[in-house]
Amino acid sequence: MNTICYLDTSVLNFFVDNIYFKNKLFSDIKEFVGIDICISEVTIWEVMLNSNKERKESLVAWAQFNCSNYLLKSPAELFVMYLENDCPRNDKKQFWFDRKTSLDIGATWEDIHGCIDKTFQMDDFSYLNLKAETSYIWELPQLIKSIDGLINENISCGHFPEIRKAFKKLTSKLNFKPKSENLTKISFLFVLIFVCNTTGSICKQPINDYWEKKKISDLFDRLDWLIENAVSIFTRGPIVEMALIAQSQFPGSFNRGVLFDSLHSVYCYYADHFISNDKDFKVYKKILKPPVSEGIILCEDLKSIYLDAMKEFRRTEGN
Repeated sequence: MNTICYLDTSVLNFFVDNIYFKNKLFSDIKEFVGIDICISEVTIWEVMLNSNKERKESLVAWAQFNCSNYLLKSPAELFVMYLENDCPRNDKKQFWFDRKTSLDIGATWEDIHGCIDKTFQMDDFSYLNLKAETSYIWELPQLIKSIDGLINENISCGHFPEIRKAFKKLTSKLNFKPKSENLTKISFLFVLIFVCNTTGSICKQPINDYWEKKKISDLFDRLDWLIENAVSIFTRGPIVEMALIAQSQFPGSFNRGVLFDSLHSVYCYYADHFISNDKDFKVYKKILKPPVSEGIILCEDLKSIYLDAMKEFRRTEGN
């Protein structure tokens, strides 16, 4: 199977502006090097929230002809896979051999891939519907900023007593290290939002199915079950990858883009290479350890990599 190179939305925009969407040389080099350029449900979700219809269509068209004919597993599928495998220290190998999403959006992508006369039906991904569905995006940065108020009993807060109770239970399960406390708080919030709830996805079925099998419907009962039975999800794995990039954006600019940065960042771990044109990932790369940090490629480094691959391709082609 080919190496996985994941594109976040920032680099997809970069490619649309710099590489023609039917570039044969680009396609030949991909085949020569043996890479699958991949996107995910997250990329499509973010593209579809673009209110500029022309730009939206350009982004989809470029991906249709240059990205792989399959979508990677969604974050929701990855969370479920991680839980079903008892929160392993390393589940990258399993993902590598089982990388394709099983969601309906994946079948739609396979159908429209490489077809100039096909695209997503806007009825299914209308801007207004998606915006309403993901209205919590605008609240997420403030939630993270105020997380101490949500879980600290010494700070006045009339809401979320269940959150405080759950976090207190979590801390009794974990041996806290002061420098990792903020990261654990963000991981706790992300587990609540993305694993216990059904937000954080345009395709919620994997999370719904997981909890239906457990016969647990209440959000805080789900949280309590995870603390009792899968506490490692708060300290390692895909949720912690997400929390790391959220944490890396403090104390500077911190806006609604943190949601998509966090969801994209899951693929920093699971994909072989993660390509971005987002300055936040430059900061993120510095705080990660190898080999994950070495897999992040920024656009400023992309030109030399591409030229080296093109040179080797032409040398081999000449022989």
